[in-house]
Amino acid sequence: MSRDDNLDFFWPPRGWKKLNFIKQLNGQAIVKDPRFATIEGACYQIQPIPITDNQHHKNLSYRIDINGWTYSIQNESQEFNILSFILRERPHKVSNKKEHYLLDIKTKSRPVLLSDRSAARAYMAAVFMVKQIVSNKVPDYERILRLYKIHPTQRDLYQIDCEREDSLNCGVIPYGRR
Repeated sequence: MSRDDNLDFFWPPRGWKKLNFIKQLNGQAIVKDPRFATIEGACYQIQPIPITDNQHHKNLSYRIDINGWTYSIQNESQEFNILSFILRERPHKVSNKKEHYLLDIKTKSRPVLLSDRSAARAYMAAVFMVKQIVSNKVPDYERILRLYKIHPTQRDLYQIDCEREDSLNCGVIPYGRR
């Protein structure tokens, strides 16, 4: 865990070990396509947001944005949001109440229905894309969003996350209720 003295925060956030590979709070990757005379790129930006809880402890939230852009030789540009969310630090002790630590998840500027499964998929997709950007590769964001089932066209999958019950009786009709 490292501390940035200028901004007074710790990185990686408490409880998120898979983010240890990120050494800078922003980064970008660019690829040139000479066949179509375009330049494509992707970038990530992490913004720490200080918050205070009910016991007046200082905690941090982090806004993580992954954006993409395309520029062509005809001076046409397109900029778009790929994935964004707010990541909260996890407490030292596990509390009894169920809390979401990823908030305000958006893919391609459209909100995603928040559940434990959709939050885990968004987190893993972000880790994968940031690793690609850190290694100076532009990720295939459409494919990655579909692979992790958080693409906006997969809205019907989000409904299943909130309705599913992890139980041995799931889908079994009790005897006598036909």
